[in-house]
Parts: sequence; C-alpha cells; structure tokens
Amino acid sequence: MPPTALITGASSGIGRETALRLAQLHFALALVARGGERLERVGEECAAFGAADILLRSTDMAVPGDVEAMVDAALEAFGRVDVLINNAGLAELEPIGSIEFGHLEASFAVNAVGPAVAINRVWPAMVRQGGGRIVNVSSIASKDPFPGFFAYAAAKSALNSLTRSIAIEGKVHHIKAFTIAPGAVETPMLRAAFGEEVIPREATLPPGEVAAVIVQCARGQRDEANGEVIWLSRGA
Repeated sequence: MPPTALITGASSGIGRETALRLAQLHFALALVARGGERLERVGEECAAFGAADILLRSTDMAVPGDVEAMVDAALEAFGRVDVLINNAGLAELEPIGSIEFGHLEASFAVNAVGPAVAINRVWPAMVRQGGGRIVNVSSIASKDPFPGFFAYAAAKSALNSLTRSIAIEGKVHHIKAFTIAPGAVETPMLRAAFGEEVIPREATLPPGEVAAVIVQCARGQRDEANGEVIWLSRGA
C-alpha cells in the first residue's frame, strides 16, 4: 500500500512543489485548495510524476465543516492518511488600529483554526493505524513579524503551538509533528501583499526549497525535530 498525504493549499507555491515531490515518491495524494483550474493542473502534473492515486478536493479552510469533510474524503478514498500537511494560508496586511474584526477572524480561521480542525479530525485514524506525521507550515513572521502582520503573525504563532501539543500527546501513538517556518517565499500569496520594491526576488526563498524540507519531515528524515519549529531563511 502506498503512503498517503493530504496537502492543503496544494494549487500553487509551496503546496504544489510539495505535491510534485511526493508524487515522484509514488505517494497517494489528497490535494486540497479552493478548487478551480489550478488545482486540476496540479493533479495532472502529479499523475504524470507518478502519484499512486490522486484525490482533488475543493475546500474552504475557514469553514470547519468543509475541513472535516476534506479529511473524511481522504480517509474514504485511501483508507488512511499517513501525512497531513497544513500548508494553506492567508496573509493580508493590516496595521494595528485599523483592523476590522472580519480580518482577525479570517486570519485565525485559515491559519490556525482550520489546521486544528483537520488535526483533530485525522487524529483517531492516525491512532488506529499506529502513527502518522503532521507538518504545519508557519512563517518566520511568528517570531519576527513584518509591520501589518499583527493578525497573521499571531495566528501562525498559534500554529507553532499546535505542533508542540501534537508532539506531547502523540508520543504514545507514534504521531509526530513539525512546524516549517520560512521567511519570504516567492509565491503568489507573497506577491499579493508585497511588490519587488519592498521584498526583492533575490531576498526570497524558492518554494521548492521549503517543499524539500516538508518532504523530509513526511519521510521521517527530520524526526529529531519532532515538536519543534524549523526556521528557514535565504542563505541559511
């Protein structure tokens, strides 16, 4: 039976690069995003790269019912989830003093609550199957926030905390967890918030560099970092 991975935010950037690498390793993949042609293209790419099986799932990570249905669909399709990769994110710039509640709510919903719901939902299956790995994609903003990332940085800090809890409670069940916290990554999400005059392209990480570390965690090559934050930055 091939190993299985569920990847959120799989339609572009870090998620796409991670999916392609796991496809080459013949994982069965549940690829999750808001849907659309980009997700379909990634699915086609993964099939060409050798994925054992592919499930495409349109999901809004801000809606708990959607997140639970996403996990249930992956379990129904593959019978197990060996790796959950919480990669979907929402990063919007709002300075302190002008932040509306909706912005706070959306940031925490996508960056922290959605992943927590996914972890909680997949947990019983990982316990039954005798283990699993959970990779949470955070940000260097959780320790060094760029001005305007008040909500985003706080939500990603909560994600870091989820990893620590998983490592503690998961020990007896052989469930391991890792946080990957990169600096600026050259993705559509980054460029939606910052132009190259603010963050030059040469100062950013390529998404494949982050994906390579995620895959290492998924394959058990970073188990010494169980429960920890792995910080990534340009030139590090």
